[in-house]
Order: sequence, then structure tokens, then C-alpha cells
Amino acid sequence: MKSTIALAAALLAASAAVAAPETCSKPGTTAANVAVTKRLYQAMNTRSGQILDGVLAVGWRDIPMPPGQGPGLAGMKASIKLFGSVFKDFTVTNDEFIATGNQVVVRSTNRGTHVGTFAGIAPTGKSFAMTSIDIHTLCDGKIIETRHVEDWLGTLVQIGFLPLK
Repeated sequence: MKSTIALAAALLAASAAVAAPETCSKPGTTAANVAVTKRLYQAMNTRSGQILDGVLAVGWRDIPMPPGQGPGLAGMKASIKLFGSVFKDFTVTNDEFIATGNQVVVRSTNRGTHVGTFAGIAPTGKSFAMTSIDIHTLCDGKIIETRHVEDWLGTLVQIGFLPLK
């Protein structure tokens, strides 16, 4: 219970660091927002913190924030390095973009091979393909918030951590 309250407090504190989507005075064009969003996935695939600097706001909100990830741009930089070491050949393939106003929705397939300890799970050497859906909100040419959903249950089955019955 205490950790849930601490997490909620941290999320609230992080949310104050960036302009709320509805108050953005420079929402950008739909085409420009899609281009920025595509660069985010390029940064993930190349593990480039330099590209992340150009696409994520310093106080970027990641909702829900994955366990062990720190907040903001610095947290994402650490996460992409971790994913690259824990999941050999980790890549994100964008399957679909839907954009309106200052929001970009992306359906992707994440692939990799589990070669390092992740969330307490010892390496299995098995590959996975996981669907994810991300909703990015942009302001002033940068992503200020990402809300996402991933099929972690399916991934845990694929890497052999959970048995399929």
C-alpha cells in the first residue's frame, strides 16, 4: 500500500513538470507530430539518447511508468539501454499510426530475445513478439506524455516464464 501511495505521489509530481495537453500553445501540425513520434522509435531501435533529447520533453510523462524506470527523459534513456542489454536484438516495428491534433497513436510490434535478467526473471534465451499501443501527446515539437499498453502476459508465455495450459 505504501509503495502504491509513493508511486501515485511520484506520478503527480512528474505531471506538474510539463504543460498539460489542453494548455499547449504550440501543438504542431499532425504531419510534424507524426515525424517527431517516428524519431522516438528510431531512438529506441538505435538506443540513441541523443535522438531522445530531440523528441522527449525533459519532464515527459510515461503512463504507466514501467517498474524500475525513473521519470522523464533521463528515465527513458536508462530504459532503452537496459532493454538493449536484456533483450538481444530488441526492435520496435511501427505497424500503424493514427494522428489528430497534437496526439499520435501508434500500434507496434516489439521483438527481441530474452538474454538478461529482467524484472527478476532469469534469461531464457527465447524470442518474443509483443504488441503495444502508445498514445503520444506533443507540445512545442516534443512528446510531453505517453500512455501505453503492452501484451506482457503474452510475452511472459513466449519466453517460457509462464506455462501455456
